[in-house]
This record gives sequence, structure tokens and C-alpha cells, in this order.
Amino acid sequence: MADSLKDAFQKFASTCETEGIGLTVIAKHEDGFVDAITSRSFQSNLTEFYDEKKEEEQYYPDAVFVAKTTQGVQAAVNFCREHKLRVSPRTGGHNWQTVWLQEIG
Repeated sequence: MADSLKDAFQKFASTCETEGIGLTVIAKHEDGFVDAITSRSFQSNLTEFYDEKKEEEQYYPDAVFVAKTTQGVQAAVNFCREHKLRVSPRTGGHNWQTVWLQEIG
């Protein structure tokens, strides 16, 4: 991940917290990232998949946005649009296909 994008994520996360937007931003390589991409998955081997593929960065999102409000969802989508990032929404654990970890997804 480019430093400029990493900085943008950090600034955005800080703004969300300060303004009480109801959105948590967990960028790649931050504490909690692995838990964020493997939680609520029906695939019990997902953590093992992560361990096997962790050197292959294309399999992982640049960040995970955990929205607790509609405003949080809107802020995340707008941030991604502004930074030309693809969005792959995931809801309450029903997305067993793990498309956010696919090379083309």
C-alpha cells in the first residue's frame, strides 16, 4: 500500500472518530486486520488461507470499514470513490464466498 493511501486511511479514521460517524477503519497491516477479514465467516479454514497467502497482497483489501450507522456506510463509500478504491460490501456473516479475498473481487 502506498504511503499516501496509508496516510489517507489514518486521517479518515481520525476524522470519523472525531466526528462520531460510527465507522471504524482498519487498514492492511494494522492490528486487528486479520480478525476483521476472517471474522463472521463460515469458512473455518479462512485464517489458514490468510497465513498461506499473506505474501500475496492482491488477495486482501487495502482496508476494512466497519460501519455502525448509515452515515458510516456513506462515509466509507464516499472515501473509496474519492480514492478510486473498489468496494466489496460484506454484511452480517452471510457472505460465505469470501469475495473480498479473491484476486479479481
